[in-house]
Amino acid sequence: MILVTGGCFQGKTDYACETFHIAKEEAADGMDCPMEAIYETKLLYHFHEYIKRCMEANQELDLEELERRNPDIVLVTNELGYGVVPIDKSSTVLTIVLALIFLGEGMSWKKALSVILIGAGTLLMIAPKAAEGQENHTKGREWLVYAVLSAVFASLTAILGKIGIQHVDSNLGTAIRTTVVLFMAWIMVFAAGKQREVKQIEKGEFGFLLLSGLATGASWLCYYRALQEGPASVVVPIDKLSILVTILFSAVVFGEKLSKKAGVGLGCMVFGTVWLAFQ
Repeated sequence: MILVTGGCFQGKTDYACETFHIAKEEAADGMDCPMEAIYETKLLYHFHEYIKRCMEANQELDLEELERRNPDIVLVTNELGYGVVPIDKSSTVLTIVLALIFLGEGMSWKKALSVILIGAGTLLMIAPKAAEGQENHTKGREWLVYAVLSAVFASLTAILGKIGIQHVDSNLGTAIRTTVVLFMAWIMVFAAGKQREVKQIEKGEFGFLLLSGLATGASWLCYYRALQEGPASVVVPIDKLSILVTILFSAVVFGEKLSKKAGVGLGCMVFGTVWLAFQ
């Protein structure tokens, strides 16, 4: 058996089909395929949804039997955070709260309702929570500390940036911030001893990384200009709506599906953000 895992909307299924020479028509969707399909299909995507269906039906998947009956199956699944992701994504709501406290941006009942919708939408968009007993497989609670710190630092990025560029050109502020990020990133690369792997990157992958860097740079320039002139409590949620482009691109290019629950969550996030922007 082969397991392919990664974040949502990353083209995992297409990658698996291309790598293992499997036609998409030969694959089964874990969201709605017959339960017995896992023993016959060459590739099963949305494996995490298949497991969820097993749990809801009080059925147990016997991996030893699966390995015996279908040893060459390729399983494609989302990387599940089991609590880390929702805490990290709460940075949007936390930013709005910090903007109220430190920047005095105010809080009306409409803004409060928008925050609730964005928070609820975020929780609905994340991966399903672990089954009962998952905590038994978690070593300690250090992950919780790091997840909370991740959310706090993400929020502070916007708040400190808003304060720092009030009397500084937004492009200059972005350049200074990027220099710090660049320095920290290369420190981590050398600390892990990965600097030699630069020569091993294929030209195609290197090109896409460069294009990604250009897109990131353009995003940051626009983001800090907006942050300089607008309220952080509105700019940050709008910036997070980039997920709409990601989902649309993934649906068209990679054929990724959005569950009903995630669709409702996305709707809540969009409605809350748009309402917040036009107050």
